[in-house]
Amino acid sequence: MKRELCFHTPLKCIAAWNSDEEKRRKSASGGIAHALAELCLADGGVFVGTRYDESLRPIVAKAEHIEELEAYKGSKYVQSVMGAEIIKDIEAELNAGRQVTFVGTPCQVAALYSSLDEEYENLLTIDLMCHGTCPTSYFTEEIDHLRKQYKIDFDDVRFRDNEGHSFHLTFWKDGKLVKDIPGYCEYYFAGFLYGVSMREICYSCKYARPERVGDVTLGDFINLGKEKPFDHKVENVSAVLLNTKKAESVWSKLLSKNTEIKGEERDYSERLSYPYSVLKPFPKDPRRAKFMALYPKYGFVRSIRKTLRPKVWRSRFWQFLRDHNINIV
Repeated sequence: MKRELCFHTPLKCIAAWNSDEEKRRKSASGGIAHALAELCLADGGVFVGTRYDESLRPIVAKAEHIEELEAYKGSKYVQSVMGAEIIKDIEAELNAGRQVTFVGTPCQVAALYSSLDEEYENLLTIDLMCHGTCPTSYFTEEIDHLRKQYKIDFDDVRFRDNEGHSFHLTFWKDGKLVKDIPGYCEYYFAGFLYGVSMREICYSCKYARPERVGDVTLGDFINLGKEKPFDHKVENVSAVLLNTKKAESVWSKLLSKNTEIKGEERDYSERLSYPYSVLKPFPKDPRRAKFMALYPKYGFVRSIRKTLRPKVWRSRFWQFLRDHNINIV
């Protein structure tokens, strides 16, 4: 570690969203990360976040043009590959005087800070309210299996969007939907949602705390409006934590340049009322022990099915009833 990490108590907590529904279409929540990325690129800067490579492996990569940003939209509930080369690239851009906006999990933000020799005023970091991530290999094994099982061809995989597929595992080809599976009805997604198949370190994450490692923190504003009225629909609204003076300055600049961004300051305690990711890590499911015992022998695809088959089939049963408007008295 080249320098000690700083944790910041948020200066402001804002419920925010992009009012342009087209721009939010593929976004997981309020579309704020995309707006901050656009702001950076419009000023000649560089945006760094997670997208898929040609093999649909999530990687941390760089974007320099606004039309590239579509690939970075949406939550990807899998550990993205953040190699040494991208960190060197970020450092080179910073040393050249370019603005860099980096978005990632808190541990990725911490890894970036720990790799830099100095503090850069031209670096804006955005950490995510992270539920945890599954190993990259689990994801690649699963989508390879589903490609064969359903005999489908796809070039994009999504977990969230604002098109009616939130918390569904969806597969897309040339922008068209080819397969839609509700999250609790699909084994990889269910393993993630139940807390069965995340990386072991995620269950004891030291970054799941109110003090944040990034300049900005983004996540769903869970429990918004439950205690204090909120005069807007609460679905797909982002919680934006401004943790540093730099973040406050960038946020003011964003609001002055982008009238599509709407927001309302809220008390931080409102977001903290849902504890996971901001007060403590997501809990380990008791069924994880079975999954981990099976995994060395059977690999991910068979092990997660042996572990979660009763739960997933129950979810599929209830989903069938909902899809066909069948009521059981």
